[in-house]
Amino acid sequence: ATKNHQARANNGSGNSKSSSSRSSKDLQRELLIEEIRHGSAWALTSHLGGSFLDDREVILEAVKRNAHALGYASDALRDDAELVLEAVKRAPDALTHASERLRNDERIAKEAVIRDGGALAYVS
Repeated sequence: ATKNHQARANNGSGNSKSSSSRSSKDLQRELLIEEIRHGSAWALTSHLGGSFLDDREVILEAVKRNAHALGYASDALRDDAELVLEAVKRAPDALTHASERLRNDERIAKEAVIRDGGALAYVS
């Protein structure tokens, strides 16, 4: 299956290094998202590691599987209100991984506390 994915990624990519590098990263990204969708939210920390921790789509897929994957996201994504709200709806204590600004956000804090009163401890 991996050879087929690689062949599809290389079709039409040309011979330039930037095209093949982009195709390789795109392929890795697609494979990581699929791995996450099929049950491995922690794939984010595996062999692909930090190169996708600032990729909103990758982190969103991981958060949908395990809200605490937000803890591996970049600082910018920990400050993404929609992403944090998604995590908090799934696990109110995921608020611990949000930026300080969003831990103080009334809408997000309220969502967390409504779902679990103990989440009040995570509000800044």
